[in-house]
Formats: sequence, structure tokens, C-alpha cells
Amino acid sequence: MRTHQILLLAVGLTLAACDDPVGPATGTLRVSTYTDGGAPEQAGYRLAVDEVDSLDLDPTGTAEVNPAPGRHTLRLVGVAAECTVAPGTSLDIDIARGSTTPVAFEISCPPTGDGTLIVSTKTTGVDLDTDGYRVEVDGIERGILPSSGSVLTHLEPGGRTITLTGLSSNCTLVGPGSHTVTIVAAETALIDFVVACTATTGLIGVTIEASGESVGGEYQALLDGRAFFVGLGTTNYLPAPAGDHVVSVVAPANCSVETDPQSITVTAGGLIRDTAYVSFSVTCTLQFGRIRITAPTTGPLPVGHRYEVIVCTNRGFICPWEPILRRKLAANDTLIARYGIIEVSVELKNIPASCRVQTANPTPFFTIPANNIRDVRFPIVCGP
Repeated sequence: MRTHQILLLAVGLTLAACDDPVGPATGTLRVSTYTDGGAPEQAGYRLAVDEVDSLDLDPTGTAEVNPAPGRHTLRLVGVAAECTVAPGTSLDIDIARGSTTPVAFEISCPPTGDGTLIVSTKTTGVDLDTDGYRVEVDGIERGILPSSGSVLTHLEPGGRTITLTGLSSNCTLVGPGSHTVTIVAAETALIDFVVACTATTGLIGVTIEASGESVGGEYQALLDGRAFFVGLGTTNYLPAPAGDHVVSVVAPANCSVETDPQSITVTAGGLIRDTAYVSFSVTCTLQFGRIRITAPTTGPLPVGHRYEVIVCTNRGFICPWEPILRRKLAANDTLIARYGIIEVSVELKNIPASCRVQTANPTPFFTIPANNIRDVRFPIVCGP
């Protein structure tokens, strides 16, 4: 009986470096394999972490990988179908930040005078097959292969037909779909398949160039009505299926978009993902609005008394100390201020103790209307 041993060892704590009080952002998974002759030395394994092909494993040896902290599923790939793994080919394990978790595998294979077959695949292109391929020997499934990897199986001597199946619709074999091989006892036969996968989707590159005054603000690209936030002066890539699409741009209110919307066609089916490009020109102008501020006052007020008007555009504690306007305003007079389209708050100060403002002071923040006037009134009643 040929045996390989799996030992699931206790988690060992790896101390963080002295100059790093937080410690590393990952943990360490140390995987050991032991083979005592049950499989040929040139045959290796693959370790999949959370179904991602992560680590090459020798028949006998140790390798490490650094997954993120948390619970992970380990799966050993490439074990011959007639062999058994204790406690199994799939393990759930917890990885702690800054710790080392050792894991060892024991595989048991029945004694045989069989030969060994190693089937390997290499996949090129994009949108690779995510669930792998199936290896069939004389029409019988003998293992699962990742998109690029290998699987080992033991076979009785004789002629065999090896076929690769289970390819996604966008993937095809480069070369013959099957190979005929003669299996010889105690010898190893190697079969290689090459697969090419083509793109199932494409990209749309959107570029927006803005000119004029006050070009800042929020820009969106609408792809068939679906909104994506995009930046200026750079190419923004939007995923899109193959076919015809409509792209438009939503710009700030003070900007106009030229050549909007635009139609574009995305193709798929190539070994390189197709990218179709559209560009938009945006012209922005600095629009102005006005605030008309009044303080209608009833009741006695000191002769010549004037209020103080403060206009702020910065939210937070710095607003009263760094206003964009600080001006005097006589009772029943009018103050008009002209600004770009910004968000402001207005406050009336220097109010005598005998007087009361009959509305919110300061006002809530509001946006100055474009090419229009916003009235801000502070009605005041003064007592004797």
C-alpha cells in the first residue's frame, strides 16, 4: 500500500516585526506534502484556496501562501481518482492575521502495476473557463482540470484515448480534441491540451474634455441609461456586452455637452477584449446669481444703527470667521451681492438686545440661483 500522510497541525502564532506594531495584513498558510512512492516524482498537485488556483505543490515538499485573515476553503487538485485523501481533498481552515497555519496531506493509493498519465492544460485569451475542464479516458471521466494546470491518474497498460470536455462556449481546443496514448506499466505518459478562450464582453472608453470657466463638478456617463461617475481628461472604461449602445454625458448645470448622445458598437469574440472609444467636448461658463438681503425693522432702534451681514460658503466651524462677505446694512435698507453658483448661508449680526429676529438666523445653506435673485429677509421687532 502506498501512503501519503495528511496532518492538520495546530495554528502557530507568528510574531509581528518589532518595528510594525500592527503586524502583517495577512496570515501564512504552510502546506506540506509527503509522497512515499504512490505517485511519480514528476507529478505535482495544485492547492485551490476558495476555488482560486493558488499554489503549486510538489509530491514531497513544503510551500507557503499568504491569504487574507478569515475562514478559507482549501481543495487539493491533481490527486488520482483511485487514491484517497485523509481527512479529505477539501478542508475549511481559519487564518489569523500574523499567524502561521501548517497543513500536511496524506494520500493513500492501492498497489498496482498500472502506468501513470499526466494530462495538462494551458489556456490563453480572456474570460477563461471558471469551472475547469473534465478529462475523459475512453469516454470515462477521470479528473477535473483548472484552466491551466494538470491532473494525474493511474491506468492499466494498453492503448487509451484521452479527451478534454466541459469547455465553456467561448473556449475552443487549439489542436486535436483527443489524443491516443499507450500506457506502459510503471511509466508515465504526458498529454498536453491547449485551449483558447475569446472575450464574451467588451469595453467602452469614455473621454470628457472640458474647457471654459468653472469646469469642476460631478460628471456622469450614461451607458444605455445606466449611470457611471467619470473623471475629466482621462479615459474611463465601462463594461458593455457585444452590440449597439448609446452613450451620453451628464455635466454640471453651467456646462453644455457637444455631440451628445453618441452611438457606438462593441464587438466580442476576440482573444483580446475589444474596446470602443467615444469622446465628448464640454464647455462651461461661470454663471452668476444674486442675493438680495433686507432687514425690515419695526420698533425703536438707535439712530444710525447698522446691522452686520455675513455670507459664508464653508460649512463647519470656520464659516463665521472666514466669510465671503462682511457688510453693514441699515434697517429697512437693501444689500445685493453677486456670486457664482455656490452654496451659502447668510447671518445677521450686531442686533441690539432689545430686538428679536423673527426668522432663522443664520439661514440654512442654500444654492444661489443661476441668473436670478434669491431674497433673504430678516424681519426684526424692537421693544422699548
